[in-house]
Amino acid sequence: PRLVAHFPGATATPIPPDRLYTRQYVCVMRKEHPLANKDLSLEAYCQANHLLVSFSGRARGLVDDALLSLNKERRILLTVNQFFTAGKVVAHSDLIMVLPHHLIAATGMTNALVAKELPFPMPEVHIDMLWHERDARSPGHQWLREQLRSSGALTPFSDPH
Repeated sequence: PRLVAHFPGATATPIPPDRLYTRQYVCVMRKEHPLANKDLSLEAYCQANHLLVSFSGRARGLVDDALLSLNKERRILLTVNQFFTAGKVVAHSDLIMVLPHHLIAATGMTNALVAKELPFPMPEVHIDMLWHERDARSPGHQWLREQLRSSGALTPFSDPH
């Protein structure tokens, strides 16, 4: 098996990534959360209690880096490693979380959650398809890439944005 890591802008590549889609990060909370029916200010966001989805186990993420650039921080009370677990916890508590909008469905709690625009800038989520240069002209590989592009198979969760 091969592991591929992509660091946009780090190095030039002979084959540029093929952008499949771009999405936004959003703040997610239960529909009855005290902040659910208000404009989400930066201060309210930072004062809220947070859940962090962390696959690495680190209790820090991209959001914390963005907040640091504003001299702000948030209170992370719980870290989990799955969107499904995160959705269950957030749907039944006053914790809030940040995730790409199209992954709300992966929580299994879409009907119990509300998404709000973040009150600070975050980079977009880019999903790119990459392949090794030696496969670029392979008819089978070209066919597979075209099927993935045209079928929507790589965007499994609906996103109205």
